[in-house]
Amino acid sequence: ADIKAHATNLDQDLGAWVSELNTTLCEELHQGRFIGITFLMADPHRNKLQICNAGQYAPLFSSGAGWSVANCAPQLPVGDQPSEK
Repeated sequence: ADIKAHATNLDQDLGAWVSELNTTLCEELHQGRFIGITFLMADPHRNKLQICNAGQYAPLFSSGAGWSVANCAPQLPVGDQPSEK
């Protein structure tokens, strides 16, 4: 429900959006609970893909020649610790 509620705020910066969602979840989740999730945001007009892997392994993708691991830095699960300002 929180992802759906925050979806209207999603613009061009996936990282800022996930940080905003994280702040909400830190306030709502019981202590010791968190969510591991990977977010992908595709912009086909600019041929751009943003990835945020929060508490998960980096996703795999196929380039046609085989499978590769996406180059993205691992992040903490959402709802675990407040985002840094």
